[in-house]
Amino acid sequence: MILGEKIKARRKELGYNADFLAEKTGLSRSTIFRYEKGDIEKIPTEILSIIAQALSTTPSLLMGWNTDGLVDEITTISQELPRAKQQLVLEFAKKQLEINTVSNIPEENPSVLSFPQKTTTLFEVRGITEVAAGIGFGYDDTDTYTVFTDEEPPTHDFATMINGDSMEPTYHNGDMLYLKETFGSQFSGQLLVVAIEDRTYFKKVYQEGNQLRLVSLNPSYKDLYFHLDEYTHFKSYQVVGTFTPVYPNEL
Repeated sequence: MILGEKIKARRKELGYNADFLAEKTGLSRSTIFRYEKGDIEKIPTEILSIIAQALSTTPSLLMGWNTDGLVDEITTISQELPRAKQQLVLEFAKKQLEINTVSNIPEENPSVLSFPQKTTTLFEVRGITEVAAGIGFGYDDTDTYTVFTDEEPPTHDFATMINGDSMEPTYHNGDMLYLKETFGSQFSGQLLVVAIEDRTYFKKVYQEGNQLRLVSLNPSYKDLYFHLDEYTHFKSYQVVGTFTPVYPNEL
């Protein structure tokens, strides 16, 4: 079965019509049909990746490459996760690679080395999507996940993951913030997470009249300005602590 036929077979397996796949990929309906018919034999790598993601599969499976299926399964599952959880998967994989490299564990015998066991108390923390240390991300308090820390959390409402580098060198991409909702209306440089309409930002916040100025710690980023009378939804959250997630399998 050629590549185009596999794309078509996977599309039909999922119950998608060509119009739906075109909408998910940003391609035209006619382009989808040309790929499936084989009129275009060489599909660019980046386009194939987009099609594979839309079809909840991987380029290697569509290409028919021989794999043991494990990497493809990990990729497929990761594609279905929200961005914050994808970040956790990435950090976990990086940590496992670091452990494997330092320990020089042979691939064919991953349990050849033993490590001393230790008892660590872990605390569960409820996380909600992610917050941008950059240009802003959507906030959805129905999309929750659980992370762990080995330090007792402070009193907080929920936690969220930093995405971006605009608050470095103090706060880093992938770190978690403990947040409490605030009800004040005057801001003079506090470190806050602010939700404005469907976007969230982690910045130093200044109020200048009816305007908010959001300032990054990283000087590479320009200040952001928002006129409050132009928005119907605004919430602010005080940062009461930060931590780097701990993964139970690493202990």
